[in-house]
Amino acid sequence: MLLPAAGAFAESHPRVWSLASPDATSLVGIQWQYARTSVFGDAFRAELSAGGGLDLPDFDWLPLTDQILVTGPDVLVIATGAYHAEFLKALPKGIVYRNIAMRGTSKATVAMLNETTLLLGPRKTVQAAIERSLAETRKLNPLFARGATLAAANDFWVIAKRLPDPVAGAFLPIDVIADEIEAVEGGILFRDGLRMQGTLRALTSGRAKAVAEHLQRLLPDLPQIVRGLEVDPVDDEVKLLLAVSEKELTSGLRTTAAPRPQAEVLVSAGGGASSTVKMDEKKEEEQKPQGPQVVRIFGLDGGPREIV
Repeated sequence: MLLPAAGAFAESHPRVWSLASPDATSLVGIQWQYARTSVFGDAFRAELSAGGGLDLPDFDWLPLTDQILVTGPDVLVIATGAYHAEFLKALPKGIVYRNIAMRGTSKATVAMLNETTLLLGPRKTVQAAIERSLAETRKLNPLFARGATLAAANDFWVIAKRLPDPVAGAFLPIDVIADEIEAVEGGILFRDGLRMQGTLRALTSGRAKAVAEHLQRLLPDLPQIVRGLEVDPVDDEVKLLLAVSEKELTSGLRTTAAPRPQAEVLVSAGGGASSTVKMDEKKEEEQKPQGPQVVRIFGLDGGPREIV
């Protein structure tokens, strides 16, 4: 009875996930072929690039990638796509480990396990993943079952059983409530609009209520497309739900506030030449005009105004 159950668990997630550490306490999954063109595409790209929160090697791997799994707290990125060895040559030479070339630095390493799989992260986590790839049997992370369920319904999903966590923190804006919650789980679907659902687990039911009230106070200041976020405290958890149609999403992205015209001051000198100075320009040196000066101020709500 146990063997079929174990087999079903093993098949419930992509085989490449078994390269992840069985002890990882956070997982982030990204269907990059859909996420890259979403409203969060640029934010994701920034975190996955050199200089981002994950501190990954500096080379152009995202255009060739379809799916991404990130684990933490020891950062490991497992990317799948269609890769070629040539684009790794731009990176500094590293070491050869188990007949697999590792390029980059000890803090930011990349290894091409095969033509469809990249491993990125600190050298020690990449080496550990290579070891798991060669093992006859692999111990699976208990979070995989829940991750597979989230991955089936979302283009971006996250599980973090312990906070703070560098992987979850790189993708989720939870800094203001990080001290009040101990775990987070949820996902976002980008196709046919935007749908998000998630759960924040707080330390106590009282803190869950306080987190919910704090998030509700923030909603009026958020972009229009996310002001409909439902925030509900349930015992020691905060449930989040957002559904935005394709039409609403498109309309929200196209609607921008008209910029307020900058006030300009037109300085005229005795009927001679005049010069225009924008009010927000600082330390601009102007030649002092001779004779009476007329200051004309444009862009005010009440219309132009002249001062002699």
